[in-house]
Amino acid sequence: MWEQVRDGLGETLCLTYARPGLEDSDPLPPALQASVRTTAPAAARLRAVLREAGLQGPYILVGSSIGGYIVDRFLANWPADVAGIVQVDPTYLDVIPRMARDGDIDDADGSGYRWSWPLSMREMQQTPPSTPPHAVVLSRAMGTLPAEIVARAWQPLTVDEADTGWRECQRDWADRLDAVHIAADTAGHLISRDQPELVAAAVRAIHRAVTSGARQLDTTSITDAGGALLPRRPS
Repeated sequence: MWEQVRDGLGETLCLTYARPGLEDSDPLPPALQASVRTTAPAAARLRAVLREAGLQGPYILVGSSIGGYIVDRFLANWPADVAGIVQVDPTYLDVIPRMARDGDIDDADGSGYRWSWPLSMREMQQTPPSTPPHAVVLSRAMGTLPAEIVARAWQPLTVDEADTGWRECQRDWADRLDAVHIAADTAGHLISRDQPELVAAAVRAIHRAVTSGARQLDTTSITDAGGALLPRRPS
């Protein structure tokens, strides 16, 4: 799913990895499956993977969906290791009004992490991260939330309510990170698959800013790849 994004980064050093139980990664030991209830340990594991690979920070971290929680916990715990953040349609910070969200997040069909929704969200609300040097939030295009998913997992919301609520939660992320907020032109939730060039452009823009010492991102280079710059909420 991330190969085209990686290909779009040119010679920039990039590491992708699979969490326990996903792809070819070993399953999580049963004791950890039962005891790990928030995403902070997954962030610690990511940091260990980077260190084991011999890659020293600071890093540009890219998180998609629930991976946004992991990136957030990494930033909260090791801010000096982070040069920039790209959140790719990250999972909401708080439950969308009227939405019945309960149960756990089963990351790998019983062989990986199993996180608690309320505990994970409470952890993020109680220990917010510092503002990263550069951040971009990429959000799915409006109207791309499948009706069957809403019917299965977003009750009692209508499709329009879920769509609007999701966009508001994306604005929450932009506010949290003081981030540039860009909506994909056509992509659904899996922007790395649907519009990989947009994700790659965001990473490249942050990389250029970091290496040049620029204080502002070149947002035009991102929107030219297929996105629309969204205004920030009034302060």
